[in-house]
Amino acid sequence: MGNHEPDVNYYCTAGRILGAIKKGNLWLVPIKAEKPIDCRTRGDRKSDNLQK
Repeated sequence: MGNHEPDVNYYCTAGRILGAIKKGNLWLVPIKAEKPIDCRTRGDRKSDNLQK
């Protein structure tokens, strides 16, 4: 996934990674899990800037 541990913990706790399972203090994330979309930005913001 390419994220550091605090991000992964947040995504898993929030239920944003499908198939992630908590085992003790460790999250087991499926190999094929996709990185969740960052909700802090809009996906179309870059295309709006290119058209101006």
